Amino acid sequence: MRKKDVQEETKSAKELAADAEDVLMASQMAEVVMGKHADAGDREKSKKFLKYQFTESEKKTLSEEMARNVKEKDSVTNELKSIQGQFNARKKQAEAVISECAEKISSGYEYRQIDCETVRDFATGYVIARRLDTYEIVENRKMTMADRQMTI
Repeated sequence: MRKKDVQEETKSAKELAADAEDVLMASQMAEVVMGKHADAGDREKSKKFLKYQFTESEKKTLSEEMARNVKEKDSVTNELKSIQGQFNARKKQAEAVISECAEKISSGYEYRQIDCETVRDFATGYVIARRLDTYEIVENRKMTMADRQMTI
């Protein structure tokens, strides 16, 4: 026999012995676990955090739950976009009011419809208009031909 063949057979024999030892150890462990071994010792129940393979039924249930939650997430996303749109509109409205107020404060006035009294003084030939809230004269001009016409 050649040296290489002997090495391969030795290696194969070592592998077989290791496999046999693993099988024997597994068999003994099974006996201990099942309570058939005389030296089983004290037993107690415990919990270990170990890998668990899901069944097809569990995978189906998880898939259905995931699909429901994807749908819920999409619904919430759409609702959020709608709400954001509403808040953006409210924000723009507030910004417009702020801008309008800032302009009024800056200029110190605005134009409004103010109650006034207009007097046509035929003796002097003038039309005089004054505010009724402050009595300030806001118009003082000569009468036009239309102003000189009497109202019926």
